[in-house]
Order: sequence, then C-alpha cells, then structure tokens
Amino acid sequence: MTSTIKVDTISENTNANGVAVDSLAIKDGKITNLMNATLSAADLGTGIHIKTADSGATANSNHSEIVIEGSGHSGMSILSGTGSNGVVCFGDSGNNCIGYLKYDHSDNALVFGGNTAERMRIDSSGKVGIAETNPQAKLSIGGHMSITATSRLYFDGAGDTFISEASANVMAFTTGNSERMRISSDGLHIGGTGSANALDDYEEGTCTLAMSDNNTSFTMASGFATGHYTKIGNRVYVNGYIKTTSINSASSNDVKVTGLPFTSNSTNNSYASVNVGYQSNLNISAGTPIGGFVNINSTQWLVTTGDTGGGTTNMPASEWSNDGEIVFSLNYITA
Repeated sequence: MTSTIKVDTISENTNANGVAVDSLAIKDGKITNLMNATLSAADLGTGIHIKTADSGATANSNHSEIVIEGSGHSGMSILSGTGSNGVVCFGDSGNNCIGYLKYDHSDNALVFGGNTAERMRIDSSGKVGIAETNPQAKLSIGGHMSITATSRLYFDGAGDTFISEASANVMAFTTGNSERMRISSDGLHIGGTGSANALDDYEEGTCTLAMSDNNTSFTMASGFATGHYTKIGNRVYVNGYIKTTSINSASSNDVKVTGLPFTSNSTNNSYASVNVGYQSNLNISAGTPIGGFVNINSTQWLVTTGDTGGGTTNMPASEWSNDGEIVFSLNYITA
C-alpha cells in the first residue's frame, strides 16, 4: 500500500533527512518554518501544529491542509494510552476548542461534542444517543424531535407504512399506502376524513344515582347508587343496579332516577329508552314489565310500567317499595 501527503508545491529537497514544501519545512522530525510565523516549543509540544495564512477559501475550493491518499486502504490513526481518550478537536482563531470528536475509553463510545458539551454518542453496541448519554434503543433522543411538514416517519423498508402531516395541522397514519386514520382539529378520524367521521371525545367514569318522586327523595341502599358510563363522541352509555331501603313517605308522583353524567340533547328526537333487565320487590302485578325513558335536556330518566292496554304509564311512588330494586342500561345523545 502506498500513501501520500498532498501539498501545493514542493520547493526543494533539504540536504539532510528532511524535505521542504511550500509554507512548511520538516527536517529531522522538526518544523523549521511555517508561513512566516514562528512556533515556540510550547506550540509544538510533542506533536505537529500546522498553521496557514490562506484567507481566500471558498465553499467550492479545496483547502485541506492534510490529505491522505492511497491506491489501496488509507487512513489515519489516533492512538492513546490505556485508560486515555483519543480526541480530534476543531478550534477557532483564538485556539478555542469549539467542537470535538472523542473516543471515550471508559464507555467504549464515540462522542461528538460542541462548545465543550457532548451532543451525540455511538456506544459500543451501536446505539445512538442524541442529547442522551445512555441510549436504550437504536436511537435515543433526549429532547424534542422535529419532522418538517413535507417529511414522513417510515416504519418499514417498503416505504408504505408511515406517519405524515397530510395537510396543515392534520396528522395521518398510513399502511399499505392507504390512509387508515388521522387526527385533526375535529378529533380522531377513522374510516373517512370529514368532520362526520371525527371522534372528538371519549370518557369513562362513574356517576352517583338517586331516586325520588319529585317531592321526596328515596333512601338508596349502600353500594347500589353508583352507575358506570362510557362517553363516545356525543353518545353516552350508562348501566347500574339500583336498590332502595325506604321511599320515605313518598306520594303518588312519578318515580324518576337522577344523576346521569351528562345533560341530554334538547331536541324532540333525542328521547332515549331505558332497558330494565331485572326487577324485584315492587308493588306491581305479576307480568308487568318495567322500563323507562330519558327526558330531553335533563340528567334524569322516568320509570315506566307496561300496565295498560294502550301502552306504558309513568310509575307512581306507590308501585315502588321500600326495598325495590332494578338493573338497567341505557344510552342517549348529549347536548
């Protein structure tokens, strides 16, 4: 293998163990002249310090001071003692190190730094950390990551599975080169890109239920006054097990259940039915079904019975009982 050091001009051969080149003379292992500048022993240390006075460098010109070239494998080695670090420093005219490339011997990591602070490292297992000194994945970023509006984050080699900004403030998720889902200011879109396909709310929780006949509140049995709900968009699903211990001298006014988690829509086509799957200890005739409906613009539902030939009637308090109980489920549209 043959390697060479390229310089602009070789001016002459020296007479003893040395060579002179344009702006630089090396003889017997020492630098004797350098662009009209004199270097002290402190400048040289035990290495070589190359200083140029060329201020005419342009972006398109080659002003490398050292070029290593060979017809086969060529390279440069930086060797350090056991436990020491090999460093390449990039400085300014004030001899300040403003950037560096370092091999960290203690961590077996290649470290890239700027302004004396570490910016990136490649550890011994090949993991890359950006502003992260202990990367736990192939790429770990200790901070925000920005992808421009026209860029995509790919997840496969085929290039057909990615996340992108489909339009301003719209994040799209694509598989097989087909958009499957997007998030916009309207919410989460599945199966379409219009506002009608947007899911703008989801919530799960519990609500505290109560019973009364308008004038008198019933006493709820312990552990039987909690309803569970799920809200998906503008639709609310509620189920519960209601049991009382006393109707507290309630009269014949209509029985209602209050405490629904959201106010129902106020339009006439927003009434919703209630399904009662279990009923016990009520003051009704055998074979009489129990049901109910959600009032519009309210957080309550009225209990009904199918005790007339023409349909249902609102249940009076006299048909409930001190220890009455039902299991129900319903869904309705919110305001």
